[in-house]
Amino acid sequence: MYCVYSAEKIKDTLGLTHGGMVMVELMAGGDYSDGINGMGIQNAAALARAGFGDTLERAYTEKKGADLNDFLVTWSDNVIDEMCTNSKGFLPLSQPAMAKLIQTSNFPD
Repeated sequence: MYCVYSAEKIKDTLGLTHGGMVMVELMAGGDYSDGINGMGIQNAAALARAGFGDTLERAYTEKKGADLNDFLVTWSDNVIDEMCTNSKGFLPLSQPAMAKLIQTSNFPD
């Protein structure tokens, strides 16, 4: 027996869009990426639910070259700020130590 998951069901159940799922993969690790050591699925999914996955996906499809690089610097700073403050309220609590890991990991490369 096998299960089939639809994007709509994942969004309804987990609150994750396509961009959010990609971000969880990139941050927590999986088949295509080692992720950020210690990030974990819970923290990655919380940041994705806060909209960071969708903005990353949109920028990847719409921006090129220097524009994309500039976006990634700002985007990464915003993710780090969210890890420190939990201003959007999706994280279980603020994670300043994890924010430092993001800062030193060169994420996203």
